Amino acid sequence: MTFPLPPTPVTAPESPLDLYERLQVTEPGLSDLWVHQGNALQTYSQAHVEHHDVALELPTGSGKTLVGLLIGEWRRLALKQRVAYACVNNQLAEHVAGKASRYGIDVVLLTGPHRGWDNAAVAAFRAGDSVAISNYHHVFNHWSALAEAQTLIFDDAHGGEDPVANTWRSGRCAGMNRGCTLRSWASCGMPSADRSRASWPIWMRLIRAAIVLSWCRQLLSLNAPRSCNRHWKAQ
Repeated sequence: MTFPLPPTPVTAPESPLDLYERLQVTEPGLSDLWVHQGNALQTYSQAHVEHHDVALELPTGSGKTLVGLLIGEWRRLALKQRVAYACVNNQLAEHVAGKASRYGIDVVLLTGPHRGWDNAAVAAFRAGDSVAISNYHHVFNHWSALAEAQTLIFDDAHGGEDPVANTWRSGRCAGMNRGCTLRSWASCGMPSADRSRASWPIWMRLIRAAIVLSWCRQLLSLNAPRSCNRHWKAQ
């Protein structure tokens, strides 16, 4: 009689860069990481894994979505965390989910009213089996449906200002430590979301910038032109 051997356990990737080497990428035109992507991931792995707030600044079109997804997926696999990737709106969330599938990263798309979410998809997120792709409104909400996330990744963070402001302007946001600060600011005359920010007084725009930057105590700022096509190699 023969007995089946147990499957060989798969070791977690050592870093987001190691994870990329393991992925089955089907994205057209994507073979190797660009230099600035590899540098960002290496810097994160060497100096920022333990930091609670990290901001990554890259120009549009320079591949920051892949960098964010690699960091999120690595934290899910290596640190056994529940990870949510938030986009400004549903259209962008669907775009990121499609990209992730072509990168070989297992994700679930959680958009629309949370009561209509697929139970299997929600269970996969809560069990840490998949990264959840959603939008800002499901994070900054009185009853956030993604409150169980242990790592939150915000795509285009500069565009998430209105969902955040609307939450505190409409009342109390449970569980958010900075609620008092933002709620007090809103009650002192912060313009409504439908007004152009260009019309805000300069002092108000400066205060807003200071608050946003205070949330991101660690900033990885990389100069990467859109035309950059050099491939990254480990140093």
